[in-house]
Amino acid sequence: MTIFTLHYQEDIQMTNGCKNICQRIKSKLSSGTLRYANGHKYCSICEVYMKTEELRCICCKARLRGNPRNLRSKLMYRESKELL
Repeated sequence: MTIFTLHYQEDIQMTNGCKNICQRIKSKLSSGTLRYANGHKYCSICEVYMKTEELRCICCKARLRGNPRNLRSKLMYRESKELL
């Protein structure tokens, strides 16, 4: 039980908020392309897309989302992955 509590407290400390470091590395929107299919990930704390292989945001250390959330985008993403 003590290990879980320590791990939980570390997770809280990791997401302190956006420090605007991500503004330098955020991705520009390219028309006609799917962000997630091109390797971009989204940080919900900083609210930016970035192209990185990391699992956590460089700026705020929050977990990055690598897949779309809404159904229409999910279907388009899956179709693009099948074509590769």
